[in-house]
Amino acid sequence: MGAYIRRVDATVEPLSTADAKSFLRVVDSAEDSDVDRCVKAAREHLEAWTSRLFITQTWDYFTDDFTESLCLYKAPIASISSVKYIDYSGTLVTLDPSRYQQDLTSEPARLAPVYAMPWPVTRRDLNAVQVRFIAGYGADGSAVPTNYLQALRYCTKHFYDNRDMVISGVIATEVPKTLDAVVFPLKVW
Repeated sequence: MGAYIRRVDATVEPLSTADAKSFLRVVDSAEDSDVDRCVKAAREHLEAWTSRLFITQTWDYFTDDFTESLCLYKAPIASISSVKYIDYSGTLVTLDPSRYQQDLTSEPARLAPVYAMPWPVTRRDLNAVQVRFIAGYGADGSAVPTNYLQALRYCTKHFYDNRDMVISGVIATEVPKTLDAVVFPLKVW
């Protein structure tokens, strides 16, 4: 298992303010900034929960060493920007792309050395292997599958309806089961 760090976040949200307001039944513009914050929080929550990235983002994956097949638990991955490793002398080296093969179709995506060539030997340092990749359904929300957008609407509504830390006189509720039903099949396992 390794660590993921987002280097470049989405520049737009897949759900427009107008679409979110329509779903929330908000008619005036006084709540626009709250709606936009809820959309962003809902997107980030669903991305963390499912490991699916709605809008194009740049991520780094860190692990201590190469394994037979490196699995990247984010989807969909559009491209691998670089694979770097710390060699025996402590130098950060960029691995030539001709030395590894990519399977960006599978979920999770995989990287493996090319036939008859092993992965290079890394120094026994923490996070000695670094993979930078681009993932997401595109630069805007137009290519995000409909069921993902519906999950985003449900989650946005939950966050919008439950903006206060403490609500007196109301029974606390969890994220609706409808959202669970929509999101569960989307998770990258």
